[in-house]
Amino acid sequence: MPAPLPLPTMAIRPVYLNQAFHDLGRDRFGLRLVAAIAARLLILIFLRLLLCLLDALQNKTSRLAGGPSPVV
Repeated sequence: MPAPLPLPTMAIRPVYLNQAFHDLGRDRFGLRLVAAIAARLLILIFLRLLLCLLDALQNKTSRLAGGPSPVV
């Protein structure tokens, strides 16, 4: 029975065919970019909803004051 092979003393680093793509997945650039874009989109959506709410509120107060109702 052969003797078991000794365990390596250093950690073996896997070799990837496309090292740049692997580094991108480790949050060097990719996830930060996605997070920044998502944050800006959420801010734009929030501002759009706020503008719609303010517009609806202005139309309601205008009708309560007896002003012309908005043409749809």
